[in-house]
Amino acid sequence: LAALAREAAMAALRRLIEEGKIDFEAESIPKEVLEELKVTRRDFYEALKMVEPSALREVLLEVPNVRWEDIGGLEEVKQQLREAVEWPLKYPEAFIAMGINPPKGILLYGPPGTGKTLLAKAVATESEANFIGIRGPEVLSKWVGE
Repeated sequence: LAALAREAAMAALRRLIEEGKIDFEAESIPKEVLEELKVTRRDFYEALKMVEPSALREVLLEVPNVRWEDIGGLEEVKQQLREAVEWPLKYPEAFIAMGINPPKGILLYGPPGTGKTLLAKAVATESEANFIGIRGPEVLSKWVGE
């Protein structure tokens, strides 16, 4: 939060500089300009584009490039993932119109090497979503990144 507030303050300062209200040749900044220096909601929105959430700093966030056609077989599982994840994200108005509440999440489980991560990357790609991969021990830790 401190980084977000700091970046929002910098966005407010940059805004005044871009508007030409701060003269770098002057020895001081006029009182009227300082009173105009207020951090706005727009500044926070700009800061959000620049600051990474602290909970994600130690997690690898990736935009995968795996498509459904890259996965051989598993047609039933792929269809279930389309219906549970991809469709609600791509067609939310249809789900609302039909009064359907999509699942809040999914859990892929099974032995290593069965395609869980590949399926998750494909559903993220097809849904135009980010992919955050974590390992089992990371889930058990109460501290992110531990």
